[in-house]
Amino acid sequence: MSRRVARDPRGLAPLLPRLLAVLWLGCLSLALPAWAQELPAEGPSVAFAGVDLDGEGLRVRLQWSEDEVTFPDYALLLSYNGNGEINDIAQLFPERGTTIELHLPNALRSPWETGWTQKLVVESPWTGETLNVQFYDLKLDCQESEEQCVLGVAPALGTNDQVVHLSAEFDEALALIEENHAEREIDLLTMVSEEAPHLRGDALLYSHQALRRLPYWGECFCLWSSGTSHAPAGFASPISESTPGGLVTGTRGPGAVGSLTLRAASRIGVSAYLEGHNDLRLRPSCFRWLFYYDWPVVVFFPGGGSRSWFIHFPRPIIVPCKESCLVRYDHAGRISGKSFVAYTGGTAVATAFVEAFYRVDGGDQLYGVADQEALFDESTFLSTWSERGTTASITSYVGGSAMKTIPDSSSAANARNGFFAAIHGEPNQCGSGPFGHGAVWTHGTLQGPVQTQSLRQSVHDFFAERGLDITP
Repeated sequence: MSRRVARDPRGLAPLLPRLLAVLWLGCLSLALPAWAQELPAEGPSVAFAGVDLDGEGLRVRLQWSEDEVTFPDYALLLSYNGNGEINDIAQLFPERGTTIELHLPNALRSPWETGWTQKLVVESPWTGETLNVQFYDLKLDCQESEEQCVLGVAPALGTNDQVVHLSAEFDEALALIEENHAEREIDLLTMVSEEAPHLRGDALLYSHQALRRLPYWGECFCLWSSGTSHAPAGFASPISESTPGGLVTGTRGPGAVGSLTLRAASRIGVSAYLEGHNDLRLRPSCFRWLFYYDWPVVVFFPGGGSRSWFIHFPRPIIVPCKESCLVRYDHAGRISGKSFVAYTGGTAVATAFVEAFYRVDGGDQLYGVADQEALFDESTFLSTWSERGTTASITSYVGGSAMKTIPDSSSAANARNGFFAAIHGEPNQCGSGPFGHGAVWTHGTLQGPVQTQSLRQSVHDFFAERGLDITP
């Protein structure tokens, strides 16, 4: 089942009635479909359940789905640096319902030269399928000092090389600096240290990225910047909860990605509900760079080890400047979901739903819902014009429940989703920049490799139509 709905300015109806209906099992038996034998399989899926710093490189945890499908004999985990070059490879042997931990000792090779945003890819070498992709940012925690920082990692979105990639919080702080200190000479690191010391590391990374893209000095120049946020924060979180009422398994996050499987064990039953969001932003950020100090920083690895980097960051003296530049922003969004229930009629009950929204600049553009045994896959394109930037967001809800009244009966439910959102920015005769095209995107799904490939292809095609060769 797939539908698009019209909404008035007040927005969509609250989701509470739907959730209450899912949890109120006793009232649903008359509305449930005919008896089904088993939950469907859509191919093996894998989630990045953790990416951490480990000694000389990265420790990656991969969670494999519990689908009753044929898993590849082996797969590859590929690590790409910020230039899109492979810097490490690990072989793995997938097993149904397991979490595999892998080490990539060479994944962190001079990110101050290749870029602070990197990518991990899980591939099946026999079929050539990409099973999952995870962008991540290398972060700096410099709350204690401007000269010493601790390295960290966080999930990221994808951008092209014209875009300075920022956290949503720092992007908002930078926009306020541009607005409140226009035409005033400031030391960016000093200002951030005084007003938001927890963002010192973001200021250093921003300055490092901006300097590499700066075409000239002393005059106003605008760079593409992109802020991103998602909830729940962090990488994917495996779900495995066993109670007298049954078993709940699945994956929560990152962001709007969600997958649930519920199997009842008694009349007590089980229920679960996930909610997630992905937000991205693209805008021009305009400053006049006067000069910068060479600022040496010692970057330590977490855990108190001896390994560290000694990096020279720029500490710029800059002037926020206001430039009138009308930009055309092209948006593309896609949301998908599938729900399924299997139960013994008369002695058991099960419910499942997926609900998703795609919004641009706060306005609803897509709505999809799947109830019980249904699916949706909706997409849209639109363009906006703005001098201040644009935003896009994905919000998704996944829920289900299962209960049975006699031991010999069965009850199970499954719900999972997928999405992508992409923004392309094209300046319109902007004398102070940006001069190139800006591109930012995010995507995710646990609906299996076919949907993963389809979403990635949609992202690629959207940017290819605008002259950009993007590998999502």
